[in-house]
Amino acid sequence: MKPIATGAIRRGGRALSADAWSLLRAARLSISEYGRVNPVLLDPPISPHLAIRLARRRMPFRGLRTRLYNMERRYGLVIVEGIGGVATPLSDRVTWSDFMASFKNPVTILVCAPRVGTLNHTLLSIEYLSRRGVTCGFLAISNYRDSDLHHRQNRRELARWTGLPVVVCRRGSGRLTGCMHEACRRVGLLESVSWRRPPKCR
Repeated sequence: MKPIATGAIRRGGRALSADAWSLLRAARLSISEYGRVNPVLLDPPISPHLAIRLARRRMPFRGLRTRLYNMERRYGLVIVEGIGGVATPLSDRVTWSDFMASFKNPVTILVCAPRVGTLNHTLLSIEYLSRRGVTCGFLAISNYRDSDLHHRQNRRELARWTGLPVVVCRRGSGRLTGCMHEACRRVGLLESVSWRRPPKCR
């Protein structure tokens, strides 16, 4: 689920979020289910607190929480994609981390880039989450390339500096890697899920 998105695209005459559209396809849901995956879509590609202000609306935090609780009751596990970064303002007073902190014991998968600057950005993000009372369960490095020395070095250093499990997401892999499976298991995300022959963790 991606509760809030900005920067709408048009597909078949309908306004959509590109991220939410990808989630919809990954979950093999029809376009009729779009509203469940992305309840709040704001047209301009700007910060949500500015986009909602331009639309003369208020962010429906209570309604979003209700939707998420209902989905959790139905499916048992809901993975929620954020918007921007952990400090992205959703309203004049609430950031994405504040919204996450309003749920009971949320576990955050912090997505990191493999490029230069990732150590600083990741450590600051973890500190910000901690101050908001949000637990970071593990790190996921996006667009990782095994052949890139700097990517491999950043993976090792992220693990060393944070003490967290670090998994890698290779572009175009299209499946849950063994490392992602193991990291989810460690933080209790897969306790009630049965998997057949999870790929070997590398």
